[in-house]
Amino acid sequence: MCGRYTLAHAEAAKAALERLGLKIAKEVSLPTRYNVAPTQIMPVVTGGADPALVALYWGHLAQFSPDAKPTLLINGRSELAAEKRTFKQAVAEHRCVVPADGFFEWLRTQGGKVRVPYHIRRKDGRTFWIAGLHWPATDDQPAHYILLTTAPNELMAQIHDRMPVIMDDAAAREWLAGGPLQPGRMSTLCASYPAELMAADRVDPLVNNARNDRPECIVPVKHSSIDDQLPGLADHS
Repeated sequence: MCGRYTLAHAEAAKAALERLGLKIAKEVSLPTRYNVAPTQIMPVVTGGADPALVALYWGHLAQFSPDAKPTLLINGRSELAAEKRTFKQAVAEHRCVVPADGFFEWLRTQGGKVRVPYHIRRKDGRTFWIAGLHWPATDDQPAHYILLTTAPNELMAQIHDRMPVIMDDAAAREWLAGGPLQPGRMSTLCASYPAELMAADRVDPLVNNARNDRPECIVPVKHSSIDDQLPGLADHS
């Protein structure tokens, strides 16, 4: 689902933004965040003729029927986004990427009664991009964004049945280019990121509370019997 992510290395993130061609002034500082949660404001790169770094609210209020209460969406399935009324226009006109250096997902154990948090990252620690969509401000909500998800790779399949759409610099540039995507490019760009390039670290449950936003959120904890049941995770730690 990807309901939390990290931007723990601000200077590395600035360097990544410059690789995308954005000119970041020296005095501009990015937030250092260890537990980003929905409804918070974070830096996002919006696409089009003039890509820009902007601060947006995470979450999109969707009204599915006139009588229904608006629903806060924080992500969307990339496989369906181009056809869904809620996302179709944004896919064509308002694509964005979100800088991150990790994200959290929870492994459900003991019949779903226990949720074990993992911090998933690139093995080399580099900043990456999560594909997203954004919307301008309206009377009902500020300018905002959501993340896109895709099918899990071999690593993530052991933890959850979805993962964020992770992009390298080349894919991010194409995603940000103005205008509709060429036929077939949506599925290619939103494919699962290679498992062999990723690592998963079990972390402390303090990350479960969004108010906890400190370095301890991403410090690996000692493996337990739960990890012993998932040899693939040990291969990617």
